[in-house]
Amino acid sequence: MRRLEAFSLVLACLLTLAACGGGTGDETVVDPKTPPPYPPFTDGNSTLQCIDGLYVALPAQYSELLLVDSEFPGAEESWKPLISVYEKASCDAAMEAFGGGGGFLFGFLVMDQAAFEQYASAGGSGMEVFATDGERYYAYTFPTDVQFCRPGGEIDTGSEDWKTWEKLCEIGPLVREDFLTRNGLQPFSLQDFLDQRAESSEEERTHDQGSVSGLP
Repeated sequence: MRRLEAFSLVLACLLTLAACGGGTGDETVVDPKTPPPYPPFTDGNSTLQCIDGLYVALPAQYSELLLVDSEFPGAEESWKPLISVYEKASCDAAMEAFGGGGGFLFGFLVMDQAAFEQYASAGGSGMEVFATDGERYYAYTFPTDVQFCRPGGEIDTGSEDWKTWEKLCEIGPLVREDFLTRNGLQPFSLQDFLDQRAESSEEERTHDQGSVSGLP
């Protein structure tokens, strides 16, 4: 019970700090369709995907090179993918050669409190929790191996295809930052959360030891 209380206390502190981050006292209302402009999402050069009430902006210049999946039948509300973005050429080549499994660039998923606590305790690869709306947590997902694929299976790092792949790999962090701003979410750091939880646990142990040593 004490562990759960400490977990909740740390979480409440982090959310309070995130909510008060600016320190100016002014609240900024963000219109998801017209967020504060910054590259590469300015002057209408992006395409918007509205998923589960959230907006994801993708650079329009790469729209013909990308395959976007936002349909995940059977996904549970507690741990739900929102979008997965692939390089179309790699995805097609992997489908032809292996029946699927290639071209993944990045994605987003959302989880509830219980799923987040489980993830925070167990950890996992290929994802990073980066935002919260105060109730749910948003994770950026990414591949843990090379997803580039072309017919024949050869990877030529000097080819134009590879140079294009490298450019596409750069857009994920930009889309993540835009997603955070566009939807008015609070930045969240799992590492900060874990550090504060460990500190709270240490303080609790110190307090308990002091109480025991003070017994007659």
